[in-house]
This record gives sequence, structure tokens and C-alpha cells, in this order.
Amino acid sequence: MQEKEPRSSSGVARPIKITTGTRIKDGASIELLAGSNGDDLNLLLWDRTNAVIGHRVEHCGTTYEPATIDASIRRAVRLPSGVAEFGSTRDLFSEICGVIAQSSNLADEAVSLSAHFVCSTWFPERTGVAPFLFVNSSATAGRASFLRLLDALCMHPIKLTEIKAADFRSLPLDLRLTVLMDVAAPKPSLLQILRASNQPDFCVSSGGTFVNLFCAKVLCSQEPLKDPASLDFPLQISLPPAASPIPHFNQDIAETIAAEFQPKLLQYRLTQLNEATSAPTLDVKGLTDPIAMLARTLAAGVSGDESLRSGLVALLRTRDCEISAERSAGLEAVVVEALLFCCHDGNRSAVRVKELTDYANEILRGRGVDHGISPESVGWRLRGLGFHTQAIGSAGKGISLDGGTVARIHRLARDFEVRSLESGSRCPSCVPASGADAANGTGRFSSDREPDDGMDLKV
Repeated sequence: MQEKEPRSSSGVARPIKITTGTRIKDGASIELLAGSNGDDLNLLLWDRTNAVIGHRVEHCGTTYEPATIDASIRRAVRLPSGVAEFGSTRDLFSEICGVIAQSSNLADEAVSLSAHFVCSTWFPERTGVAPFLFVNSSATAGRASFLRLLDALCMHPIKLTEIKAADFRSLPLDLRLTVLMDVAAPKPSLLQILRASNQPDFCVSSGGTFVNLFCAKVLCSQEPLKDPASLDFPLQISLPPAASPIPHFNQDIAETIAAEFQPKLLQYRLTQLNEATSAPTLDVKGLTDPIAMLARTLAAGVSGDESLRSGLVALLRTRDCEISAERSAGLEAVVVEALLFCCHDGNRSAVRVKELTDYANEILRGRGVDHGISPESVGWRLRGLGFHTQAIGSAGKGISLDGGTVARIHRLARDFEVRSLESGSRCPSCVPASGADAANGTGRFSSDREPDDGMDLKV
């Protein structure tokens, strides 16, 4: 029997909107809930004061019904079944830290950062960059237990293993998922699509259509992240090896945790959402751009507590040093360092891409990197850095080392903090790094820096 179209008391048909959750202009919110039956769906209407739950809800003359979702997807995605009081932001955050600490062997700093990540997943419309957690774990680190724990705490989580890039494109991301991935060795195609899913306003082509892949995600891998820049510098934690799995942490315990925290976190989301829609003011002065963006993303999850947000920035300042080191060791930085070497190598007027590649690979070998970089890859990185190759006689393509190009190379060397840039250089272009900048406190290099562990670059 077909369901009749809802009508008002005057007999006028009300418009029906099918939704997986939405925010309404007057500040009300509609959220998708699990029904009493495993495959049923309900909606929750929050009018900023009260919650109304039903298979059909009405607000301002419009009737809302839950979208039809494939049963296999419905069973794979965790949805809260209601709301519950959570106390204060601090109370809820402390409870989340407590359950993470009890259910894992993470250090205190990693526990706190994991809790910040969990909270940020509940505000996807607030974050300028998708919350992204990279978990490095050994085979004995209990990563299955940790992912099971995140599945109990994050917003709309779905657990996947050995996912491919094409599979990621087909996910029902309109459900505002947190995608939890356990992948032993992520392929470059998957890493590329994960990076594309970091931005809320970019689409990718998929089967003749364009899809927005923006979502929160966790990638757990036995391989460390060799190039954090390739994923826009996600939050990284490491699961320390454990002699045995976390005691008694199984799916039943995960369900108990989810039953307690999912309703609390949904209520927290509803009460904080209006505040969280405006970008939180955050003192990120002195942080690198990637860490500043990460701080803003994670701070969206604790917008109601200034102390937690300032503590988050303090936690991330230690990670900021790691980002600076990673930037100076990344492939772009290595190419810049090879360019810098060429600037100081006699009176060169140009450098070919092929010989620049040889210098870059020598630097990498000196740092214990066993994989090289190809001339094609160097060419693409040169373009990404703003350099345009041209024919250098009959010797192939390269770049001219004119005055403007040399100045740009030195600016990039300072920006990337390349390891061979030292003060005291006789090169006039190196003076700003140790002269005026050092005098006013902005210089970032000094002559007492550790010697470069790559090729012997004479600066």
C-alpha cells in the first residue's frame, strides 16, 4: 500500500524532502539515526532546544524522510540511535581520553590527539580540511582493536580493508562518513585519491560524473608515511608494539562503548554546531601552514572550551618541528637543494634536468634513501616549484640560472629549510638567511647547524 502524501490541517499537501541529514537556515538540524530494527532508519529533528525522533519529521511546513540506503551499507555504517546528556565539553573530552587510554597502549600525547580527532569528525561542515589520522602500526601493535575503538567513537564510521581508489570513489560519502582503512601497504593511486578527499570544494571524475570525496578518514598501515606532504600532512600517531592484544577488548566491548558515546557525541554535535560553523579564533602564530591548518581542523571539535583548544596548539607545536624536518627532507626540498648546489657550482648559466636528477639522487643516497627519483619526476617538481624548463642547446631540457632564478632558488631554500643552507656563505644571495633576518630574529639557519648528511654541498 502506498503511503499517502502528508497534508496540513487545511488539506494542503506538504512538500517532502528526502535526506541523510541537513542543517536548516533557521539553525535547526536533522540527523540520520539507526532504527529499532537493524535496517530501519529514523530522523532526529533538533530545533536548538528539543529533539524529536521519528521515521518522518516536520519543520516549518516541510516533511523530511530518511533516504533509502542499501542494506549492506546500512549494516556497515554505524549510526547513533538517539541522544544523551554529555555534561560539558571538558567532561566529554576527558571521558573519551579515558576510554582511549584504557583500550590502547598509546602515550598520553597520542591519547589526547586521538580524542581531538574523534571530536573533529562530528563537525565535518566546520573543517576547512577533512580530519585525517594516519596510524603507523606494526603487525603486533593491536591495530584491529584500535580501529574497532575508533569505530565506536567517530561520526558515521565504516571499517574497510585493502580498499582501492575505485572503491573509495563509490562510497556513499553523502552520509558524512568517517572512513577507517586498514591497508598493509597503500598504493600510490589510493594515496592520491585520499589527498583529493581532503578538500570540501573539490570534485573528482568517476564514471562520467563528478563526485565530492570530502570525508574524515583514518588510514592504518604497517608502512610509515614516507612523504607526509603527499597527503597534506595528516595527523600522525604510532601504535607501539604490544606483547599481547589489549586485554578483553572485543566487538562486544566496542558495542558497549558505542552505545554510551554515540548518543552523547550526537547531542554534543547538535548543541555545539551553531557555534562551530564559524571559524574558531586560534592563535597559530609561529606554526607552519600545514600544522596551523591541522590545528584549526581539530579545534573545531572542541569549540566550546578555550582551554582545550589552546592545549591542542601546545601539543601540535612539538609536531611542528617534525613537519619542518619532513619538509626539508622531502623530494621538493631535495630538488631545491640540488638547484642550490648548482647555483654555487662555479659560474653556471644553466642546469639540465638530467644532471639535476643526478645531484638529487646523490643527496638521497647520502641520506640512506634506497629509491631514486627520475628526470620526469624532477621535471614535474620543477614545474610545481614555479620553474619552466627550456631547451639547453642540444643537451636536453633544463633551466637557466639567471639572476631572478637564482634569487628564487635561495628563497625556496630558506622556505624549505634545506639542510645545506648555512650562514657565513660568500654567496650574496645567501646573506638574508644569516644577515638582516638573523638580526631581527627571523633567520632560520645558523652556522652551528648539524652538517649535512647528504652530498658535500659547498655553499
